[in-house]
Amino acid sequence: MNKHMCFWSMAASFCLAATLAYAQQQDITLTTYYPAPFGIYKNLRLVPTGAAPTCDVNQTGVVYNDTTLGQEYCTGASGIWETVSPWVSNKTTNIVYPKQINAGVYPNVGIGTNNPQTPLQVNGTVRVEDPTNATCEIQTGAAGATIGTTTNHPLNFTTNNNFAAPQMVLTTAGNLGIGVQNPAQPLDVSQTIQVSNTGAGTSQVNLLVNNGGQILFTLTADPATGALNIARNNVTALSIDQNGDIRVAHNLYISGALLRIQTVNVGGVDYSYATYAP
Repeated sequence: MNKHMCFWSMAASFCLAATLAYAQQQDITLTTYYPAPFGIYKNLRLVPTGAAPTCDVNQTGVVYNDTTLGQEYCTGASGIWETVSPWVSNKTTNIVYPKQINAGVYPNVGIGTNNPQTPLQVNGTVRVEDPTNATCEIQTGAAGATIGTTTNHPLNFTTNNNFAAPQMVLTTAGNLGIGVQNPAQPLDVSQTIQVSNTGAGTSQVNLLVNNGGQILFTLTADPATGALNIARNNVTALSIDQNGDIRVAHNLYISGALLRIQTVNVGGVDYSYATYAP
């Protein structure tokens, strides 16, 4: 056998051995130092597998490529496999999202906290910003929670993707509109207002005048009698019962004239009479 045939036979045997070795699972440990005698490692490939190896103190630092979770490494004494990079990034779509912990299970993301209890938990102020338009912030503190704009823009509330015509608007002047896009009063409501009470008590609307916060006028609906009462300083001035009868506690003025209903007692009997003064 000449030298050329011998060389090719050895080469074929080497390739066959390498192919068989590649088909088998092997653990390889790479030890290097700087400067490396033959340059640097350009690529290192881990073949994906669906079965996680054993993770214990003897496997500390072992890395494997999980078919679902990506690259995992063994923390050693804890016996827990952890994700090398918990994030997935797509340079084409500019999207970044956390990897699954298990199939269909994603980790909680914490900003300013290392123990998030919800899918997203932020310790501090959250700002949503448009550099050329409105900026919104969500703040929490000792005084409570606050949501609002930090720019000279109204705060809108909407549902069902109806951003073009929000159902509730809080203007920069502090006027609140419900069903009104440009409220002109502190409370500006379009259509019906309903005051309900599902309990046994009365439904009540208090009207305050600039009198130190004292309640001067009260509008109440009494479920026991079915009456609608208007009171001033907690004294009923007018009442409409369930039959539609109107009772007035004091004088009644009609179109600028005075209709006075008076009661006199004659012989122990009360008599009422009316006088009209234009």
